[in-house]
Amino acid sequence: MFTGFYGFSVGEVAGQRVSTPVVVSLACLYLLVPIALYPLASVALSGEMLLGVLIVLSAPLAAGSSIIWTRLSGGNTVLTTVVVLASMGLAPLVMPALIAVLADSAVEVSATELIVELAAIVLAGGVLAYVVPEGSVSEGKLDGFSVATIGVLIYAGVGGSTLSVEATQLAVVGGIAVATIGLSAAVAYGLYARGMQSDDCVTVLFSSSMKNMSVSVMVGAVVGGGTVVASITAFYVVQQVVSSSLVRHLDASVPSGS
Repeated sequence: MFTGFYGFSVGEVAGQRVSTPVVVSLACLYLLVPIALYPLASVALSGEMLLGVLIVLSAPLAAGSSIIWTRLSGGNTVLTTVVVLASMGLAPLVMPALIAVLADSAVEVSATELIVELAAIVLAGGVLAYVVPEGSVSEGKLDGFSVATIGVLIYAGVGGSTLSVEATQLAVVGGIAVATIGLSAAVAYGLYARGMQSDDCVTVLFSSSMKNMSVSVMVGAVVGGGTVVASITAFYVVQQVVSSSLVRHLDASVPSGS
């Protein structure tokens, strides 16, 4: 959360009005994606693998990767930043609600506990980013810190567990991750066909699909075991691989300032 909040220009973000790309991105992120894709996942998955997919589908926007892929693809990073902040602010309420509503009845989910956990995560990250002087931490150090933190989270989630995950299950999780980006791409293309600027459409693509791994893993560790974290990790890795393959094509096809 610290690496997501750190370096955000509050003045620049505050100057942005609530625009169509922001509203559409949040609607896709928290409504269309989980509601459309969770039923598909439930056909082929069950137990903790399915719970891991539900958690990551309900997660807020990934700050680092969404901004990086948007920038490299010629999108509007300021709008992406607005969506990041809004999704993180909504996460303590929306994420537990989605999990409680969509989860299988056999899965016990404490909405109160999730709200407290998520609120603490978001608040702590925001406060730390505020008190650390701007410019004192380089982008390279932030990236290294992010990677190290995610590694610790994954180890904490799966290190003490005996995992029994089939390759076919991981393949299904990967397919859901690809479908998430495909669904967002379809929405972005629909907006482009209706006359929206191409850079804003790129913003919608990445601002409505890239799920936050660190929040997902933390929540997964609260409500489940190592298999949940393995499912979340597989989803995240596939999303990053697919997104990276889109960047060069989008950067070449999006005219500057269009």
